[in-house]
Amino acid sequence: MIYIQNNSVLYRKKHMLSPHLRALPKEISSYDILKTLAIIFMIVDHLGYYFFDNEVWFRLIGRFSVPIWFFLVGYASSDKIPFQIWLGAIIVAFSSLVSGQVLFPLNILFTIMIARHFRSRLILASLRTHETLWGMFLLLVLTTLPTSVFFEYGTGVFLIVILGVVARNPDIVPDKLKATHIKLFAVASILYYFLWEAIGHDGINYLQFTIYAAGAAATALMLYKFEPKTYPNLTKKLPSPLSGLIMLTGRYTLEFYVLHLLVFRAIAMALFPEKFAFWDWDIIPAEAAALFGV
Repeated sequence: MIYIQNNSVLYRKKHMLSPHLRALPKEISSYDILKTLAIIFMIVDHLGYYFFDNEVWFRLIGRFSVPIWFFLVGYASSDKIPFQIWLGAIIVAFSSLVSGQVLFPLNILFTIMIARHFRSRLILASLRTHETLWGMFLLLVLTTLPTSVFFEYGTGVFLIVILGVVARNPDIVPDKLKATHIKLFAVASILYYFLWEAIGHDGINYLQFTIYAAGAAATALMLYKFEPKTYPNLTKKLPSPLSGLIMLTGRYTLEFYVLHLLVFRAIAMALFPEKFAFWDWDIIPAEAAALFGV
């Protein structure tokens, strides 16, 4: 757990897991549902990118996936970075080069690893006073654009990591940091992420923005209400293949992420060789190169 008491900060690296979640449960868990939703949003997003010429509807739906991943990075019981994430990140990066895309920004698995590595430091630096909390907000907001050139989504998503840590460990917030500031910080962080991502998509009409805003609010509410639990009744009511699929996607998200990208990129190379040409990669996207005058 992480503790902040009487202006001193203590950090214990050994976190305690909920007893019923130390081993994978036989029933559908809240983690399974949340991660399965994130997988669905992610696949819709990538379908739009690879096969529907960046269709806005697909890409907007995909924006709901990222806050879930980074909330769970904050909610996780450890800062450790498993070897499997390193391996997955390298495989995905290599497949990007093979399919004629770009080296930078590095894929989201690298962003997740950076977030996990700096998670404790973020908490220790931000959860002291309301000045340090909002100072961290401004720092991560102002560095989003330059850092997003090097790793996907940049530092802005670290705001959501902080929310995940606080959601799991509410006692780490010192008494002098009023709950009002934490709530405002949470609202500001979610708003910033969704508005920043919307700016990156041209031609969003009123209907699309309204549905996008509703989806953003639903995602925020879902994360706010999240808690580790199992659903034995739901598991029994659902057809076995469906409940099994939810548990499978919820517990092998890394494998799903890597595998679906490899498949999508292979198909895209076959269907659109002019756009996804073999080994015709760039260091950074053309738009970023133009921005920096490269």
